[in-house]
Amino acid sequence: MSSDSILRRLSRLPAARSPVVHFAVLGTLLFVASLGREPTSADATSLTAQPRLEIPASRVAGAERTFRAEHRRPPTAAEKTELINKLIDEEILFRHALSLGLHRSEVPQRRLAQIASFVEPDGSHAGSGTASGTASAELARRAVELGLHEGDFVTRRVLIDAARRLIRGAARLVEPGDEAVVEYLRAHSERFRREDRFRVSHVLQSQAVREHPSEDAASLLAKLQREGVSPDEADRLADPGIVPPRLPLLGTRALERRLGVGFVASLADLPVGEWAGPVPSRYGAHLVFVHEYRPGAIPQLAEVSDKIHASLREQAADRWLAVRLGQLREGYDLSIADLVIAIGERTS
Repeated sequence: MSSDSILRRLSRLPAARSPVVHFAVLGTLLFVASLGREPTSADATSLTAQPRLEIPASRVAGAERTFRAEHRRPPTAAEKTELINKLIDEEILFRHALSLGLHRSEVPQRRLAQIASFVEPDGSHAGSGTASGTASAELARRAVELGLHEGDFVTRRVLIDAARRLIRGAARLVEPGDEAVVEYLRAHSERFRREDRFRVSHVLQSQAVREHPSEDAASLLAKLQREGVSPDEADRLADPGIVPPRLPLLGTRALERRLGVGFVASLADLPVGEWAGPVPSRYGAHLVFVHEYRPGAIPQLAEVSDKIHASLREQAADRWLAVRLGQLREGYDLSIADLVIAIGERTS
């Protein structure tokens, strides 16, 4: 698809009127277009003078400590590589946000002004929180000059998230084609399948009051079948329980909340219109009468089209973020502690 056709499609979307989106999309198109040209002497010069991107050993150690606390074990070699790659990506996003001027937006500027107010020599703004817009902008500028933004976790997180959303947002503006939507439903049909539904009656033989609830239920089943006892009449033979003896038409998740996963897993194998069991649950053993069984079905495309479009947009955004991070990474000479990584090379 050409750049012109992409821009025409985007121009018809309401979200595409945002100047920030224009900036992100045009930047993306210019970068892609540049891939098709021959490198110039200026390109060669820029490659030899790439800025150095440092990931301090202390930051790697901090990521490892967090991993240990969450997983209660040290990371494997592959997991440590992934931790390092994440730190690299976050540092690249942070610098990208600064290059786009995102630190001058309202939230990070307010945070930076607050930080600067505590280190200004006269301390006149410290803790006031009432500085004018001009004073706040000046304090924020001073914070950046002093490098305070580099070490502030909140500022870094806000800017990293903003850069990530901006990159992903460009890809999310392009709607997937009809063929992609149909193929997605075909490949993920089980994800959209409606759950099975059952309408059942049951007779509980409670483990709270019986020593052998399953054996008692088996004996009672023979009686119910021999005498043709109806579900309404069987209520008097049930032990007291939390779940009502007759349930309306319910999906599997609703039944699982009432009687457990194991109980529901057995229902599809039971005959309709007769007593069967025993079926175990957390409460004991049940004799079950299935009045109605409606197996789940895959919905029509029109019913799930919006969900599929959203999933495909998110997938496209994830792919574009990975590509863009790779492109941005090529602009740095990377180093982690005293380990130097070749330009553009992942540590994985």
